Amino acid sequence: MTGTRFQDQLTNPVLAQFYTYWRSLTRGKKLPRRGDVDPRDIPALLPYLFMIDVGGTPADPTFTYRLAGTELVETYGMEFTGKTPQEAFPGRSDDLVAAYRKVVSTGAPMYDSYQAPVPGREHITVERLICPLAGDGLRVAILIGVLAFGS
Repeated sequence: MTGTRFQDQLTNPVLAQFYTYWRSLTRGKKLPRRGDVDPRDIPALLPYLFMIDVGGTPADPTFTYRLAGTELVETYGMEFTGKTPQEAFPGRSDDLVAAYRKVVSTGAPMYDSYQAPVPGREHITVERLICPLAGDGLRVAILIGVLAFGS
């Protein structure tokens, strides 16, 4: 689901601002490319941003965290750049990979929220927006998104 109805779900300002930015990158294309993303355009969102490289095949994609913003690293108490979901989040990797596969297969953004354990607190509410970036204009090569943390 894209467009206004999808955007209406994004009540958190971090997610709403990022989605507006991602949509602006499409410029008539189905998917923006990695080269379309300029961090200088979204400095306030960088602490919440993540990027994931998509490898493998379309039928069996693999995922490796390329970048994790400072707020993500601080909240989760670890750096997960360069790790797979299985390495970074062994207890949650199946759910994470399922969400990533959905975005890869549909080529559409995905929003959800969930409860996650973090160091020093039992659980927090996480709102997540995952958007696709194309490598060749059509096939998803990178996932980019933001996380927002509640109590």
